[in-house]
Amino acid sequence: MKRLSFLCFLAFGAALTGSHAEAQSDDFTLNRFRASETPGDSFAISDPADQGHLRIGAQLHLEYANDPLVVEEDGREISTVVSDQLSLHLGISLGLFDRLVLFVGAPIDLFFDGDENSIEPEAGIGDLMVGGRVRLLGERVDAFALSLQLSATFPTGSGDLRGDNFLSLHPEVLFEVRAKPLRLTANLGGRVRENQGFGNADVGDEFTWGLGVAVALFGDYTRPWETRVDGVAQVFGATSFQEFFGREETALEGLAGVKLHHESGFTAGLAGTAGFTRGVGTPDFRVLLNVGWATPPDAPEEAPPVERPNDRDGDGLLDPVDECPDAPEDFDQFEDEDGCPDPDNDQDGVLDVSDQCPLEPEDRDGWEDADGCPDPNNDGDRFPDTIDNCPNEPEDEDDFADDDGCPDIDNDNDTVLDVDDSCPNTFGPPENQGCPSDRDGDTVLDHLDNCPDEPGPPENQGCPQEQLVRIEEGRLEILDRVFFRTNSDVILPRSYRLLDNVAMVLANHPEIAIIRVEGHTDSRGDAAYNQDLSQRRAESVVARLVEAGLEAGRFRAIGFGEERPIDANETRVGRAANRRVEFNLGEETQVQQSEAGPGEDTID
Repeated sequence: MKRLSFLCFLAFGAALTGSHAEAQSDDFTLNRFRASETPGDSFAISDPADQGHLRIGAQLHLEYANDPLVVEEDGREISTVVSDQLSLHLGISLGLFDRLVLFVGAPIDLFFDGDENSIEPEAGIGDLMVGGRVRLLGERVDAFALSLQLSATFPTGSGDLRGDNFLSLHPEVLFEVRAKPLRLTANLGGRVRENQGFGNADVGDEFTWGLGVAVALFGDYTRPWETRVDGVAQVFGATSFQEFFGREETALEGLAGVKLHHESGFTAGLAGTAGFTRGVGTPDFRVLLNVGWATPPDAPEEAPPVERPNDRDGDGLLDPVDECPDAPEDFDQFEDEDGCPDPDNDQDGVLDVSDQCPLEPEDRDGWEDADGCPDPNNDGDRFPDTIDNCPNEPEDEDDFADDDGCPDIDNDNDTVLDVDDSCPNTFGPPENQGCPSDRDGDTVLDHLDNCPDEPGPPENQGCPQEQLVRIEEGRLEILDRVFFRTNSDVILPRSYRLLDNVAMVLANHPEIAIIRVEGHTDSRGDAAYNQDLSQRRAESVVARLVEAGLEAGRFRAIGFGEERPIDANETRVGRAANRRVEFNLGEETQVQQSEAGPGEDTID
């Protein structure tokens, strides 16, 4: 796709259609390429580095542009105003105070060519450019650099597409990020200028940008006194603030090239560009040749050789810093900087020559203490010795009490060892290989049978009569509730049948050794009072069960008061649920209430 010529659009359109439209002015700069200011820069992108104090530079860019100015109608090229343009860009620069760079540049148009009926610009000098750059942050060796730059362009080449007829200013921010061998450079700025009409477009103040990456193919950017070759890729352009990124008002080009920076100060580069947009002055392609020279920087002086002091023990540590100059360091990656040998690095009493872990002290716990290595997990189970109740015996991991690190040889405590127990987690007599039996033959196994010696249907838990208690694996489920007189520890008669049923089940199952009876209240009233009330109620339940013939030593009465609510105390139903008595067997198993909702007189 070709670029639309704003300058000649109306004039050539009128000529082709026979109209008498007025021709446009040719007092503008056709060439959109802005050569970089110093020999240390790369083609179209300015480097934020300084040039060095009182160091001068000079360079020229020879540039050929193809089809920088054409006319299109309905997307079809109808005329080539400028088909070929050959230009020379001259520039000189001076560095001051290792921070400031002053520069002057001027383009010279050497040759134009185009269609026969197009305007015929003549060769000559373009607009003179003068400016300066100040480095704010970042030395050449730093990972980041920031500079400000300002240039002014004077109308010394007005007319014949060589220059504008007004003064323009171009402030820019230059910054660079460096990570060897890459340098990423960006230029952002604005060109302050008078408005110009190019056919249907109005171009005035412009936003300018440039982004470039340089790769050191040879040499090092941080050592400018040495020869370096950079591979360069750049994108640069401008757009009008009046039509931001408008189709006809935007110029955008991509560049690829290579540049030599010789240690003598000589620079040379070759690059090519491609136009990406249809903006005025943007060619199909451009070819650039750059040569220049700048005062080469001085290489840092090398420090004179220093006479080395003696090393009597020959361990590589010189005597002035060797704490043991007559005993060589053993260099075993332990305190090797002091020059002294360390025969027992970890100070565990096992010399390094015999110590299999010379940097880790033996833990001296009576387990394999002769090898010099600590044993944080003697028995090799998943529990470190610090939390292992049996550090020298591995846990048997059989889904029974597997959190203490100790093996459990008889999980159900039925005197039949697990290796011989057909039901290792269920209590059963030895004559039945450790499995529960069914003495009464009612199909309900003894350990789940409320009446193991009296047959009954399964729906009555193995008893002839209906039950308020159901035995499950690891728990008893209570199918009713314990009710008390309000603010009292007196059990209401309606709960006697439930507690008598609990007493019968526990009497029939002496293997249940510990029963914890726990009392709970809601949060109303004084906490100390609630604690005392819950304790007394738990004791009343225990007393009732002992009266029924059970041994008092099997029970633990515990009152928790309002400490352990199971529902919100802000509602009437929640408070009723929190007033409860719970039965827990052993350390973990809980006697659960039935799933019926709580009654208002659960405790009150």
